[in-house]
Amino acid sequence: MSAKAPYPIKDYQDASQYPARKSVNAWRWEFLRRNPEYQAFHAEHKDCDPRKFTVWQFGLRSLYDPIFDDAYQGDAAPGIHHSIAHI
Repeated sequence: MSAKAPYPIKDYQDASQYPARKSVNAWRWEFLRRNPEYQAFHAEHKDCDPRKFTVWQFGLRSLYDPIFDDAYQGDAAPGIHHSIAHI
């Protein structure tokens, strides 16, 4: 049984909601932002000190808000909430 997403993200059956993209990272983000585990992790940690957690398990260096379409496009991330502190 999968957890219900905290908010709906695009209708995957409606092709018009997915403009053609050339970036592999853009498609990677489209899949990750729908992941209920990532959504729950984001909801739990979005207001936390970024030095107290890591997002490496999701293949990210920073915590991005899944509500943003273009939050993760590689190094540039308009939807960033936190950056991971370098140790």
